[in-house]
Amino acid sequence: MFKGGGKREATMTGRGPVVAVIDDDAAVCESTRFLLETYDFEVRTYLSGADFLRDNPDIACLIVDYQLPGLNGLEFVSELRRRGSLVPAIMITATTDPAVERRAAELGMGGVCKNPCRIRCCCGPSAKSWSRKSASPPHADPQATNMG
Repeated sequence: MFKGGGKREATMTGRGPVVAVIDDDAAVCESTRFLLETYDFEVRTYLSGADFLRDNPDIACLIVDYQLPGLNGLEFVSELRRRGSLVPAIMITATTDPAVERRAAELGMGGVCKNPCRIRCCCGPSAKSWSRKSASPPHADPQATNMG
């Protein structure tokens, strides 16, 4: 979870694990929220990393876009790690730069999902398993690069 430091236990609410989605496209945030809610996740959306940091939510997992205003997705997760957070994170990107995937792995991110992202990347059967049994991030589908 993010709030409270480096713990990785899955944060649960009455509905299910809390997942934060950070993307500067409000339509992407809302469609991702709708999708994840169908899998019983509670979802909080943010249009920037700064918005997320101001709110300082208690979350079980983070889905972050690479292209963000201000800090990009990697810089944002790097800042979280600097602050002691070990929250599982998945990055969504259209870039094919291997350096992005390398840096994501260095930051301990669970995966890099290539846009367009398939449903299984963020909420397939392994995500259900992750959300109920451990704090490990969901495994990505074959279109994604699995970091963990």
